[in-house]
Amino acid sequence: MKRCGSSRDITDCKIISTYFNQCAAVAWGGGVEGSGTGPTIAEASKASLRSCQDGGTDCKVIFSECSLPERIQ
Repeated sequence: MKRCGSSRDITDCKIISTYFNQCAAVAWGGGVEGSGTGPTIAEASKASLRSCQDGGTDCKVIFSECSLPERIQ
């Protein structure tokens, strides 16, 4: 949220997904966002593009990241 809010062009930041022990991606296109998760960045990116393309056009992945695995004891 800090990174989004620091942009002068973006004023309507919101959390659309949370994740842990996996990868996440956000795609944007034609005023529509899509998010997705998966075990790899590639799979999360595919899921976010599918979600975006349901209503958007020219969708591109604008964020992708993996969380650190959590150790189970």
